Amino acid sequence: MIHIPLVKAPKPWTLELRRPLRYLLRYLRSSAPIFLMLSLLALILCTACSNFMSSNGSGTLATVLSRGRVICGVDGQHPGFSFQSPTGEYSGLDADYCRAIASALFDDPSKVEFKRIKQGVFTDLIAEKVDILLRDTPWTIERDAAIDFLPPVFYDGQGLLASVNLDATSLKNFRDKTICVRADTPAEATLKAFFKKAKIPINAVALDGDNELFINFANGNCEIATANRSELAIRRQTLTNPEQYQLLKLALSQEPIAPIVRSNESKWLDVVKWIIYGTFRAEELGVSKQNVMALSPHPDPEIRRFLGAEGSYGTNLSIPNDFMKRVIHHVGNYAEIYQRNVGSPFQLPRGINELWLNGGLICPMPFR
Repeated sequence: MIHIPLVKAPKPWTLELRRPLRYLLRYLRSSAPIFLMLSLLALILCTACSNFMSSNGSGTLATVLSRGRVICGVDGQHPGFSFQSPTGEYSGLDADYCRAIASALFDDPSKVEFKRIKQGVFTDLIAEKVDILLRDTPWTIERDAAIDFLPPVFYDGQGLLASVNLDATSLKNFRDKTICVRADTPAEATLKAFFKKAKIPINAVALDGDNELFINFANGNCEIATANRSELAIRRQTLTNPEQYQLLKLALSQEPIAPIVRSNESKWLDVVKWIIYGTFRAEELGVSKQNVMALSPHPDPEIRRFLGAEGSYGTNLSIPNDFMKRVIHHVGNYAEIYQRNVGSPFQLPRGINELWLNGGLICPMPFR
């Protein structure tokens, strides 16, 4: 018997589908140049999108590692945070966090290039002229829409500087006091709104320029000066007989000061984020610049993992596994960074910059 294979007749809907496809292919063959141009354009767009995603995902981390140094945008004129000495050396809390990043990546805190940036100017960051901004820029919703903030390294806020003779135990004692403030700034609006809400009349004296505020305060033209608490603490040290002035506990606002990176830089953001959290965690664990080398090896497995002797915390971030051991060895934990740059030189108590264990806002995410 001869077997004849059966061939199924095409279904009606397949015939209907083949006809337009046949016409489309015939059209594309007759329009080859246009087809090739569209194909090339699609290829270029796909490549560009791929490069964009790659750049924004890990580009900065790869660039920094390849370059061999981190470029930090800082103020450069803010004692306690980033101040450039006549010899060109930078000191301050912000400068030390730049060094912490360099220590984690290169085991060398000198692998930093500092670049002075004006407050609120993000063009150099967006244009990739700096890798990170570390300066007195508060984290706000409007700024966060265009850039990415990291964990705050300092909680500031608008404060008041007055004579030690002022009884600041009650707001009623501020009635009709003359308070100097910088003109046309958020501080002026905050000052007026605060005392208006408290229904306490004051005499707000709005002054132009950075120095006019403190010149008038020092000359007795106003009884109280208002600005960010960190600035008031620093300026108090420049006054004649600074012990005659008190930085009041009263805070008119909260200003979380946080480092900034470009948006969509997930790997770079993660690396810097965990370096910052690591300085907080080190203080919790009692790991300091003085004892970190003696703690390795350590019987506590949590400390061994934190310092990179085991586990894969650093490896998971694509950086050396002992990155936090390097940071603490070269720069220190958060308490050491704060005390060295802000606490001791300017007698500024930690306050809300204490660890959460002590009632402050400094709190690391879990290392596990």
